[in-house]
Amino acid sequence: MVSANRELIERLGRMNMKNVNNFPPGWDEERVRRLIHQYESQTEAEAIAEDEAAFAISWDERQALRAELGLPAEPLPAKTAE
Repeated sequence: MVSANRELIERLGRMNMKNVNNFPPGWDEERVRRLIHQYESQTEAEAIAEDEAAFAISWDERQALRAELGLPAEPLPAKTAE
């Protein structure tokens, strides 16, 4: 994801800034830069949490992803008393 962000930054740098209409409606250079900053300053754990929330993956799938990224496994979720 970081390399995609860097590519976007490079493309922004090459853009003709005189034509700011290259952005979708409601977007401008500042908004794009804030979004890039948000993702580039995100920790690996924060990025994983965001992805998990977006895709609502199962606990087993999440463990596999954590293992693939070299992160420690999460403990089994505690059962709550009902």
